[in-house]
Amino acid sequence: MYVRSRKTAQKFSEFLNEKQISSHYYHGGLGQGERNDRFLDWMQGKTQVMVATSAFGMGIDKPDVQSVIHVELPESLESYFQEAGRAGRDGNPANSIILYNPADKDRLQNQFIRVLSSVDYVRTVYKKLNSYFQISYGEGELEVFRFNFMEFCKTYGFNTMITYNALQILDRNSILTLAQEFYRKATLQFKVSAINLTYNLIKNPGIDAIVKSILRTYGGIFDQAMTIDHAAIAQKSKTKVHEVHEALLLLANNGLALYEHKNYDTMLTFLVPREDDHVINRIARDIKAQNKRKVEQVEALLNFIKNDKVCRSIQLLTYFDEKESAPCGICDVCIKRKRTLKKPENQKTIEAHILTLLREKPHASRDLITKLGDLNDKQLIAALKALLERRLIQLTATNKYKISE
Repeated sequence: MYVRSRKTAQKFSEFLNEKQISSHYYHGGLGQGERNDRFLDWMQGKTQVMVATSAFGMGIDKPDVQSVIHVELPESLESYFQEAGRAGRDGNPANSIILYNPADKDRLQNQFIRVLSSVDYVRTVYKKLNSYFQISYGEGELEVFRFNFMEFCKTYGFNTMITYNALQILDRNSILTLAQEFYRKATLQFKVSAINLTYNLIKNPGIDAIVKSILRTYGGIFDQAMTIDHAAIAQKSKTKVHEVHEALLLLANNGLALYEHKNYDTMLTFLVPREDDHVINRIARDIKAQNKRKVEQVEALLNFIKNDKVCRSIQLLTYFDEKESAPCGICDVCIKRKRTLKKPENQKTIEAHILTLLREKPHASRDLITKLGDLNDKQLIAALKALLERRLIQLTATNKYKISE
């Protein structure tokens, strides 16, 4: 089951578990070990359903997946085609289902179209990045900076989503590399003697392992402030990074230590020297092309959802430039058509069905009689003759019938 956000993944997984359907949720915010454990449970059949974001992607090759359900619309037909293709790899019948309501159109456009960064916006973000990090003109190549993304956006009044997309554009076009990471720069100094610190630890035994790891790692921390590594402390004390941070906050609040810290969640490496407009002008055409492509992808997906006249397989193959294809016969469109065309009642109905098929593409008479269900040769010939006489259809050079031009 695919969803768009981490919160939704957790929500649907909890709902399924409440209904006695074993489920895990999977997204990029989980630790590597937790992701591996959940993936293994699903691969081994211990978990029936995996509710995931697009982070559940490459390398998924479970042969007996019976259904892929998109609870929320994917961002493109490319994503849908790849994700839906994970069902039925063992050759057995399988389903790919998209749950859709009219509000999804606005949601998709809000998420992918209205947050696109224009060339001018990218230019502004690039200039402000250089100002924020105090990079001089002609300098900055291969320099690395860590910073808090939300603080940067707040400083300049930037919309966070559009700004993040601007950074991704700069990354895709090799102006900089963008990496999300947790990093906390901090210094620590104990203000009390070792004896007093030990006495206070008796009152707070929960942080004993953390403090002892610090004392073993940083000699002289009673004499001067020292830069500390939260991850290293967490590893040595067998705790988590956020627990180390909370313990140090407790020590500082109790007057036992001086703890100065700053959180970073984003790292940038500038790949080219600062040249402001010149840098952005070189990639302006690519930015416009990328934005246009994203708009086209969303429109194509929405058209695919709304088009209930043309076989889903034909729609997908046409999108991927495979024009010549026959209806699959098993999608919702084909099944609906079979029910409608099963037993034509009169010649006018037959003519209408023929015109519907020919609007998709030219057909030979043999194809028409196959797709029209319980229809004999005489009925088909009579209907075709009537349509030809009224010049609604015509024959091609390859003896196929098509709509008259």
